[in-house]
Amino acid sequence: MLGQLEDHHGEAQAWNNCGTALQQVRRLDEAITAHSTARDIYRRLGKRHGEGTAQSNLGIALAQVRRFDEARSCWRQAVEAFIETGDAQSAKRVQAILDILGP
Repeated sequence: MLGQLEDHHGEAQAWNNCGTALQQVRRLDEAITAHSTARDIYRRLGKRHGEGTAQSNLGIALAQVRRFDEARSCWRQAVEAFIETGDAQSAKRVQAILDILGP
């Protein structure tokens, strides 16, 4: 509905929130799709911080289905987005996940 109203930022937030809810009920393939959709909308809008948030959440969902290489890629991109937007705290939080997992 938000997309139809051309509230694309709200649409991306809704997709990302939906992905998080789907993760909580272990509907992980659908969560991956929802987070990917949010990421793509944020990217199209040039909203790097939102893109970073969606990438971070997508990484978590991918890790839950043991797609670790893809998860690491998402988290690296999230760190870059957070650094670019001046959110050092979020960048540090996501980088800590990468540091724990290793290369």
